[in-house]
Amino acid sequence: MIDEGCNMKQILLLRHGQSILNLGLAAEDHTLAPLTEEGVRQAEQASRDLPFAPELIASSPYRRTVQTAEPIRKRFPQAKWELWNELHEFTYLEPASCVGLTRDERRPRSRAYWQATDPDYVDGEGAESFRMLMHRAEVVSERLQARQENHIILVSHEQFIKAFLMTMNGRDEDMTKTMRRFKKTPAVGNCETILLEMKGERL
Repeated sequence: MIDEGCNMKQILLLRHGQSILNLGLAAEDHTLAPLTEEGVRQAEQASRDLPFAPELIASSPYRRTVQTAEPIRKRFPQAKWELWNELHEFTYLEPASCVGLTRDERRPRSRAYWQATDPDYVDGEGAESFRMLMHRAEVVSERLQARQENHIILVSHEQFIKAFLMTMNGRDEDMTKTMRRFKKTPAVGNCETILLEMKGERL
């Protein structure tokens, strides 16, 4: 039986291209870390390989996602363009404490965070808990269902994309178990795309 109250949407999740952070380099502001030359090339290739013409392009406000979306916007100028703060990367370490640190220098704290497996822990100002990340993913899912557009591209970050995929597979009320499962989910490469179908409200 066809549910006449719903229509099917195609959602393309696109991780940003390679950035200086992916090379393990330090950044003064993680939100402003730019794409590398390779990242720019990846973004341009991704814009040519899209499976559909988007009606809406939504990106996190971080510089590397905005740069990744740029060639898509140029190719499809008729598409709506929006910045969604909910699409930003999972910030589980206090940003101020990570300024100027390389990935290797941050690694001991990162390992300690994930080993603790506390979904409600907040590391400091500007950081968020794992539960907050999953809530953001649910907010985006609900927003997508309510949108009128049926062909949508979301340009985001690896850990947000993994969180979003977990919400699509059903919510587990035990957030500690969810956090453990999250760490075992497959990696998402730079400019990797994941095509999904989801139900939306029929207007």
